Amino acid sequence: MLSRLRDIWTMLRVAGYGNTVGLWRHSKTLASSVRNHAVLDVLIALEKCGLLAQLGTQHGVTPAALAGFDAVQLKAALEYLTEVEILEQLGRGHFRVRKLREFPRLRSAVYAAMAYNRPIRQLHRLIRGDDRYGAEISRDDQYDAMASEDITSRFYYGFATRTLLGTNGASVLDLGCGTGAFPAYLARHTDLTELIGVDVSERAIAEGRRRGHESGPVRLLVGDAMALESTAAKLKSTPEIVSMMFVLHEFDDEGVERILGSIHRAFPLARILLTEMILRETEEALARNNTALPELRYVHQLSGQVVRSRDQWVHLFDRSSYRLDRRDEHQLSNTQCLVFSG
Repeated sequence: MLSRLRDIWTMLRVAGYGNTVGLWRHSKTLASSVRNHAVLDVLIALEKCGLLAQLGTQHGVTPAALAGFDAVQLKAALEYLTEVEILEQLGRGHFRVRKLREFPRLRSAVYAAMAYNRPIRQLHRLIRGDDRYGAEISRDDQYDAMASEDITSRFYYGFATRTLLGTNGASVLDLGCGTGAFPAYLARHTDLTELIGVDVSERAIAEGRRRGHESGPVRLLVGDAMALESTAAKLKSTPEIVSMMFVLHEFDDEGVERILGSIHRAFPLARILLTEMILRETEEALARNNTALPELRYVHQLSGQVVRSRDQWVHLFDRSSYRLDRRDEHQLSNTQCLVFSG
């Protein structure tokens, strides 16, 4: 503290009050506008090198003990993250995350940044119309699934499970399961006898298996939501419930109808549990339409996601010969669980 005061006094004496204040303000601006980007970029690089998970353990990372890396570059990156208080240095050349209990949230933030890293980097091409989102440029679905897993597990798994248990279904197929975290949650918290997770992303399914989500009654499969007949052929029995959690808002009306048609052809007797953000249309509820984070709302718009009202969902399902049997509303968000039967 004394040395810091001495530095400030020296700056005031040499540069004068005006220049010192100007430099301080400039430094604050740089720290607030540049640091977050730099920190995320360094963390993304460490994730791509396979080191982020190690940094989140008690043992951490010792650059000198690692082969296959440029020791100077790695040490510089870790020292920078230590200086900005993301990491801590436990001993000579030994680094780990400073707040281990908060590491899952840090990891989720990195995954979210990685999910939309390419679209954001190429945003100028999207704005100019040189490329189209979903064609030439798209997000990383594996990292998107991994990032959203933390939020959905905290706020919506229990909510959806209560609705699911109210259906008295004994077997569930979770369509668009990502890494299979929801089926794994159901295996831990219910007595359901058969839990199938299906996702189009081979990388997400592989990550789920690596995390141990495929165990007990849980089976993870790679499959296309619009061509579920091939998935049905791999199953010993037909699921009684097909669950879709924050999946269908990724599709326009035609895409939703194709998925519902695929479900009906593959599993004609199955009921559908839809967990989705619901557009509220009454004036007193308009304030709850907006997401909590402007960034989240922006990436929804960037990727062309569609938030529908309950009536719009009911109308879409009705066109595919499904009727609404039950509706449960999450009291803290604009999310509802809708149960449909064919």
